[in-house]
Amino acid sequence: MATYPYANAIFVIAAVGFCVVALLDHSGWRKWLGVCLFLLTMAACLLKYNRAFLPTQRFDFRLNSGLISAVQQVARVDEVLLIYGDDWSSAYPYYFHRRALMDRENRSVDDPKIQAALAIMKREGFRFGAVLACHPGFVTNPVFQENIKRLGFESTPVFPGPVCVVYGRQ
Repeated sequence: MATYPYANAIFVIAAVGFCVVALLDHSGWRKWLGVCLFLLTMAACLLKYNRAFLPTQRFDFRLNSGLISAVQQVARVDEVLLIYGDDWSSAYPYYFHRRALMDRENRSVDDPKIQAALAIMKREGFRFGAVLACHPGFVTNPVFQENIKRLGFESTPVFPGPVCVVYGRQ
């Protein structure tokens, strides 16, 4: 896990850019190597974008009113949503009009990071209103199932939608 992802990304971009420019200053096979490195870098960026970010950006939350209404019925406005998956997307909390704790790594509730978040929530007087699994792999994961049980949520979803599965309190 990168500690400084933006700084690392800027460093990688600069390093690749300097290498490409240095190779393009030469002639012959080195120039072609610079062109290939540039094209390979652009292809890798586009592939990563298409696989990781484009599906979330293309999703129109307004069209998924069933998911929005399910969350609004299960969780009160002053409650927090625990969302597994799509943690980079602030669209979920925005359209649900709820605070959210988002976990893309499917951590156990015993994980120090989750424990720290739970302690802050308790101190501030917040509680979870619903759990959402917004990635197909989370629903069947034993850690996820144990988490929802320990946090007092039903093991059967309230809303088994195609994008997110919503679990309500017992």
